[in-house]
Amino acid sequence: MKPEKRKEFLQRVLSNAAKRYTKISVYNCRHSSIMLKEHIRPSKETALIIDDFFERYILPAYSLDKKPSKISNKKQQFQILVAHLALASTNRPLKLSLNKESFTGYKILSYFVAFVISWLQETGRIELLPGRNFSTKGSGWLTCTCPTEIFKAELLSKVIVRADPEIDPESNLIVLKGKRLIPGTKKKKPIKYYDDKHIKSLKETLRKFNRVNSQYRVVINDNGKEAPVVTDLHVVFNEQLFKYNGRMYTGVFGYLSIPREDRLCLTIDGEKTVELDYSALHPRLLYSLIGIQYNDDPYKAVVPGNATREVMKKLLLALFNADEMTDVVGVGNEYLMKNSSLKKEFDATGFSVAQLVDRFIKVHAPIAKYFLSNQGLQLMRLDSQIAYGVVEHFADQGKPCLPVHDSFIVRESDENELREVMLLQYGCITEKYSPDNRRYTCIIDKK
Repeated sequence: MKPEKRKEFLQRVLSNAAKRYTKISVYNCRHSSIMLKEHIRPSKETALIIDDFFERYILPAYSLDKKPSKISNKKQQFQILVAHLALASTNRPLKLSLNKESFTGYKILSYFVAFVISWLQETGRIELLPGRNFSTKGSGWLTCTCPTEIFKAELLSKVIVRADPEIDPESNLIVLKGKRLIPGTKKKKPIKYYDDKHIKSLKETLRKFNRVNSQYRVVINDNGKEAPVVTDLHVVFNEQLFKYNGRMYTGVFGYLSIPREDRLCLTIDGEKTVELDYSALHPRLLYSLIGIQYNDDPYKAVVPGNATREVMKKLLLALFNADEMTDVVGVGNEYLMKNSSLKKEFDATGFSVAQLVDRFIKVHAPIAKYFLSNQGLQLMRLDSQIAYGVVEHFADQGKPCLPVHDSFIVRESDENELREVMLLQYGCITEKYSPDNRRYTCIIDKK
């Protein structure tokens, strides 16, 4: 952002804050607001609650001015708007244009949304906050909207929001990424593929996961203030289907896009959650692939200390995927340069990144053949198979389970069951891929 534009924006936000209009952070508005997306919708169960509100309040008010037509379409538009307002807050307002021309790019949404926004404001259910649009070309002002506590208690607190990957124009249940980047972006160009029986089976499994998880309201509960997150999952493969990666991810507003510390505040239908994690999963998996049960901490075995451990975790990923050792050292140095506090702590240990890499390779000589061999994505394929098994166990029982790659979030009442299932699924994978077909074990930590 240009300095003069940033100055103008800050003055505007501070002025609004002085008038008690908004609590929007004094940052670029594109990082603290949401835009209307037609694939953001309520779950089927909560859509019925929204429809009831629509028929009792919105439709009679709209009928005073016009004879309503295409009622089902207007219901759907109201559902989409309510889903966005359920996600919105003073710190993350819904940003939209109320000009008629701005709705020409949508397939479902129309200028009817502007009527609803006006009615909600007049009835005290939303608050309008002016905010600058820096995320697109031009210098026009867009309207920032956030719900009032009245509207939250009346309707929004009952809404479960979904970001369905099957109706997202930029995504799908299964995404296959290539090596080439999309021009002008940092995203890799997707590869087209055909649905064979394996892909169809995986898609049905993902639909089951999403169907079960979407029955539960998942929110960040910060001292009573709730911020809903979505749980819809999709899978990403790299270059070749069913060979590389295969991990589950969430899209926009998903629980995987929030900071790690915020995940500690997640609740599921009002119950506190717990996150269990496979400790040093990839090194232990590699040892099981050569027939060794590794029980020690693979990082402390090299050098004790939190700073060196954090750097080694970053180096390990580079060791699997880099082509040259100099690339691994470069990754470590770049990581430290971006984390000044960690760099200061790391420098105090007296080690250089190059020395740490050499020591790691010597200590873990039995699995050194996997280093610099592009094993990272293949290991992700193994941990994704473990994750499918864990989540499917809970989905079959109609229980929520939120995968975070090699860790899982469940309700506190399901903690013991999760621990048992994680050990079982890890053993199933090692039994399949280890040379002696043995069920190895992995230490499980509580985050």
